[in-house]
Amino acid sequence: MKIEEARRKIEKMLNDPYGSHGINAIKQLFKSLLDCGQGYMPDHPEGKSGPSGYLDSGNIAAVSKVLSDKQTTLELCHMLYYGTGDDE
Repeated sequence: MKIEEARRKIEKMLNDPYGSHGINAIKQLFKSLLDCGQGYMPDHPEGKSGPSGYLDSGNIAAVSKVLSDKQTTLELCHMLYYGTGDDE
């Protein structure tokens, strides 16, 4: 899938006024990304930097890097879901 097609698909879901379980999950994902500072653009041409979120710049960079790697994202999702095994 090309980035333009993916963007249109996500934009449609983010703007859906009714929602569904899947659409609501996508909206929650992007709200969480905003909380993590992924919407912050200090050099925005119109002066709209966006929310800086709760993370410092090092953690914002770490989140971006992890999300750019499918395997690492998958492994971290599994770790969160199944636990690390340390508490067993």
